[in-house]
Amino acid sequence: MLAGVGAPSAAANDMATTNASIFDSVDVNGDGKISRQEIIHFIDLVFISTDADGDGHLTVEEFLQWDPGYLAMAEGNDRAADMNDVKRDIYGSRDLNGDGTLEHDEFSVASLYDFYKAEVNHDRTLSQDELLNHYQIIRRVRLAIR
Repeated sequence: MLAGVGAPSAAANDMATTNASIFDSVDVNGDGKISRQEIIHFIDLVFISTDADGDGHLTVEEFLQWDPGYLAMAEGNDRAADMNDVKRDIYGSRDLNGDGTLEHDEFSVASLYDFYKAEVNHDRTLSQDELLNHYQIIRRVRLAIR
């Protein structure tokens, strides 16, 4: 399984380095902004890499294994449980049909919705600030580990 799709190594555990690494892993073409296509690509990679049994559904256990890049900091700050609590909450909010698993469509729709909510300057792309401070999964995980 991919350890967080583009996540930095455990050694790169300072917030600024991790933030930049996450942004760069989503910004596939390196133009300094994240397009809708790039976020869709990222969402697909996260889903595929997290679906450990390949059944097309994410269980909460599978989702908790995904690390956007902050696990080393969370563990170092004794906040790994807080990070997992946030991830459980996010998982629940994405289970749109309430069946206890996430299908790819549920995950994609909710994540794309977050893209548009995070895109505060209405230029149809996400800046690093918008990704880190407004994109729900990243913002909430970052807040949980501080």
